[in-house]
Amino acid sequence: MKLNLYTEVELQTEVQKFGLKIGDVVKIIDYSGNDYVLEAFDVLGETIGVFILPENKIKKLEKK
Repeated sequence: MKLNLYTEVELQTEVQKFGLKIGDVVKIIDYSGNDYVLEAFDVLGETIGVFILPENKIKKLEKK
C-alpha cells in the first residue's frame, strides 16, 4: 500500500531516539521502496526529528 507524501500516519513502533511512542502521529515526507522518511513535530509545529521506518511500522490514520 503506497501512502501519499505529506500524509499523517500513526506509529506502530517506538522511536526511542526522539521519545516517540506507539500511536504518535508523524508525517510522510519521502519514501523509497517499502521505507518511508517520516517527520515528527511537537505541539508548536517544530520538528522533533526525521527518521526512516519500513511500511509495516506505520499505519494510515482511520476514524474510530
